Amino acid sequence: MLIMVIGLPGAGKKTHAKKLSQKYELIYVSSGKLLRKMAEHDTSLGTVVNRYIKRGQLVPDQITIRLIREEILKLKDKNMIIEGFPRNIKQTHSLERILYELETDIDLCIYLKVKKQKLVERLSGRRICPRECTIYHVEFRPPQKEGICDKCGASLYQRHDDKKDLIKEKINKNQKNIKEVISYYQNQEIFKTVVGTDKEIKEIQTKLEKLIENRPN
Repeated sequence: MLIMVIGLPGAGKKTHAKKLSQKYELIYVSSGKLLRKMAEHDTSLGTVVNRYIKRGQLVPDQITIRLIREEILKLKDKNMIIEGFPRNIKQTHSLERILYELETDIDLCIYLKVKKQKLVERLSGRRICPRECTIYHVEFRPPQKEGICDKCGASLYQRHDDKKDLIKEKINKNQKNIKEVISYYQNQEIFKTVVGTDKEIKEIQTKLEKLIENRPN
């Protein structure tokens, strides 16, 4: 099984993809996580990736595609859910080539649709556990103790690119690209849209689970 979850930054891709991966025993693959992990490496490539992330800029396609390709090939024949990829039409075509090489297809492509204003609210208040236990929000989902993860006790942090000015810039850059990805998939039976604005996480999650359980054969 191969599930994709796409959407603009802050749409809830990571939150829902991780929940789905646990429920259906899917391997969770995240382009953002792969890039952040690479940025931690003391290598020339790691330095380049880190520079883009700190500036709130999109990492060049060739780097993102390379990391995703390596991960998918490593996990071939495994059930997986890919979050945050593809982000543009070039990445979409690259993914299609990778899947062709593996002689497999996408079972479901889910687009999480959220209004721009709501995205800015979500991202600017987001706080993250460095051990990736969970994601918090200063207003909508605060930890029991300010700045501390409920599950592991680690200090929460705000990503550099979650500052408001960088958020708006990031969303604007992503809007045109995601529309092209949607146009590529929207006439296919595998493509489904779920509106994620002003709904409880559990309600959205239930809809996503129904899509997976009733996905095209």
